[in-house]
Amino acid sequence: MTTTVTVTTHAWPVEVTITDDYDLSTDRHVYHAETSIVPPDSKQDFYLTSTRSISYREMPIPHVEGMAAAG
Repeated sequence: MTTTVTVTTHAWPVEVTITDDYDLSTDRHVYHAETSIVPPDSKQDFYLTSTRSISYREMPIPHVEGMAAAG
């Protein structure tokens, strides 16, 4: 079975790490992790299975050159 997880970002990006961890046989184990960034103001689907986990972390709002600092 597969579960779809949709990450919808706003003004800040989100770092998503997907980890696959499963046994192919008694003598071979597979572990693979991949990290990607979902850009600000976008949407991306990720897929979970019985051998896949997902973690995510909000990142700071990107600095835009030429913008005055609030204060």
